[in-house]
Amino acid sequence: MAKKKHANKETASIGDASPFVDEISKGAGEEIDKILSRAKRTAESRLDEARKAARAEVDQIVGAAKARAELERRRIISDLSLETKKVTLKARGELVEEALAQVRARLAKARGTPEYRETLKALTVEGIVALDRPEVNVSVSAADAAMANEAFFNEVAAECGRQVSITPAADLNEKTMGAIVRTTDGSMLFDNTIDARMERLADELQLIVSREVFASAPEPRTEEDAEQ
Repeated sequence: MAKKKHANKETASIGDASPFVDEISKGAGEEIDKILSRAKRTAESRLDEARKAARAEVDQIVGAAKARAELERRRIISDLSLETKKVTLKARGELVEEALAQVRARLAKARGTPEYRETLKALTVEGIVALDRPEVNVSVSAADAAMANEAFFNEVAAECGRQVSITPAADLNEKTMGAIVRTTDGSMLFDNTIDARMERLADELQLIVSREVFASAPEPRTEEDAEQ
């Protein structure tokens, strides 16, 4: 910037010297033309240098501004991407809960039907096989007591694939669907009620959703990426 001011002074000096130049040019035109030409070239050279310096400084300022703007743009995109992931994750989580609630509602509506009996039997068999004990206690809901009769548990024992002694009890809450299988000494249990199954399934689905959301979200594109 100092050079630019110097150039302005140089130009002003030339302007101020014009009366003196006019006086000299009357008697020594050719010599003065050379002096003026040399002075003009010097002034133009210095002015050109000042312009270049000013342009370089402007370019540096603009470049720094662009760099800051790009950093800010990347930050905004990153924040927006994170918020989008959060919203998407929340929305998918709500969908998971809604889907599980619908399954639970359908099972409750089907209670007392042959289809529900088969579901209850499958849950009971799974619990017994998981504990892998020759003697177990099986708890079902009081609402399912009529369905979970002797014939029911005979079928359960037959489907376990091995000899097992089952002691049934209808001691679960009436709203509870499914079964809880315990060892006879109570040291181990397998909660295979619908609520427990839904909870385990929800955790698994939430992990899957989380992994999909964060893995599939595209990274912010830069101008360089767009040009390639």
